[in-house]
Amino acid sequence: MKTQKRSTDIVILIIIIAGIFVCIGSSLGWLYLGSGRAGEPSPSVFSNHQEEVDSGSNFDFRPIEVPKLWEEVIDERNSISAEINIPDGIREYGFLKASGNIILPQEDDVLPLFEDYYKPYKVKEHGYMTEYTGEDNLHLFLPVDENENTSSTSNSADYIFMAFRDNYGTEYYNIDKYSKEQELNNFPIERCNEKIKKICDSLNLTEDIILTHYTLDYRIMQEEAIELHIDGTDTKPDYAWTEEDNCYCYYISQTCNNIPLIPAYMLQQSENILNYNPHMVVLSRERIIRMFFAAIYDIHYEDTYEELLSFSDIMKKYRKIIDLVPKEKSTNVNKIELRVVAVRENGKVFRMVPVWVFYGSTSYEGMEYTDSYAVFIDGLTGEEL
Repeated sequence: MKTQKRSTDIVILIIIIAGIFVCIGSSLGWLYLGSGRAGEPSPSVFSNHQEEVDSGSNFDFRPIEVPKLWEEVIDERNSISAEINIPDGIREYGFLKASGNIILPQEDDVLPLFEDYYKPYKVKEHGYMTEYTGEDNLHLFLPVDENENTSSTSNSADYIFMAFRDNYGTEYYNIDKYSKEQELNNFPIERCNEKIKKICDSLNLTEDIILTHYTLDYRIMQEEAIELHIDGTDTKPDYAWTEEDNCYCYYISQTCNNIPLIPAYMLQQSENILNYNPHMVVLSRERIIRMFFAAIYDIHYEDTYEELLSFSDIMKKYRKIIDLVPKEKSTNVNKIELRVVAVRENGKVFRMVPVWVFYGSTSYEGMEYTDSYAVFIDGLTGEEL
């Protein structure tokens, strides 16, 4: 009997510790939904291969040696002083080959998410997407073409985004005014996480994802709200803010090999690229305020690993790129990370390609301001993207 009681106590202790871990994770503004944990290899990708290692099998891993830090003065104008942040699984095993196809959302799965509050109905089929409208001037768009996005907005969303401005690089950017830790009194974060999971499931975003949230407290929004006008002026919006406006803004990234997946078009810009998330949901206690989902992929992993270029080869390529930088321009890289880009291989099949991102700042001789800077290098071919 004593042995049985001790076992029961241990199980209870483990459950308590796990609960504390989840609460801490939520309060810090991130949550990992999937079979892995944030910042660690996803067991769904790597655990089977760990069994191969334990059994002595000659499974064809292709690990890559990558330092944690890189310090280098390339020349008098260009330097690197960067942390290299990649999943441990890439260092230990490599990048598991993966491909996928885009999953389009279905009307029968998405409309119920809006039914209770907005009562949506179809108003137009555009050929490439279907438009719905509803209460509070809802406009919901579901793609028919895989090149289009899923999105919704409403009158309430317009006011929320007068106060919460995530347009990085502009004078109106104010995301740092909002907490990643605060829990709304009228909307517990645990309940919100459950709703977010339901939304993601409805859009077939059921594979490993990483979530980051901001708490949009109505009192802060009331202080921050600015209505921008076409003539360039701004005023306080004519809107009565209440506790019912409280909501959370979630930024969501799908992952492949536990690396965030970004759209290929993001390779055309550099601003805040390492914090970019393709999907976003703003959710209040009673409804979806705004929603945006870019392409969602059904990812399939193979049993072989990609032949990644060595990090020394990637550095050689980066130095060659720097050689072409104009002499009046200076660069400093402070972060080096991996991202995954889906590249169309044939028909509707996309190959998942690891891409090195060298991120930092750049300045020009004779100018006081600095700008963001990013170089993207294909981890398989060494080609600059």
